[in-house]
Amino acid sequence: LDGSIIVTQRYGQTPWSWWYKYSGGIHTGVDMVSNSTTVIRAPQDGTMYSSSETCGGSIIKIKYIEHNDGIVSFYLHVQ
Repeated sequence: LDGSIIVTQRYGQTPWSWWYKYSGGIHTGVDMVSNSTTVIRAPQDGTMYSSSETCGGSIIKIKYIEHNDGIVSFYLHVQ
C-alpha cells in the first residue's frame, strides 16, 4: 500500500468476525483502513477477479487474485 494505513483488527478470529465464527472457520486476514486514493499492490503477479456477496443485507465487494504459483489472495470491501 502507498501512504498511511491503520490496522483495525488483530490477527485471527475475533468477536467481530462473526461470519467465520458462525460457520466454524477462522478469520485469518488483517483489516486495514486508508483513504480512497490509496493504491493496493498485489504481493505477486496473477489474474484478478471481482465478485460480491450479500451478508445480513450488506453487499461485500470482493477482489481476489489467483497467483501463478496457485496461491489466492483475497481483498474484501475494496472499492
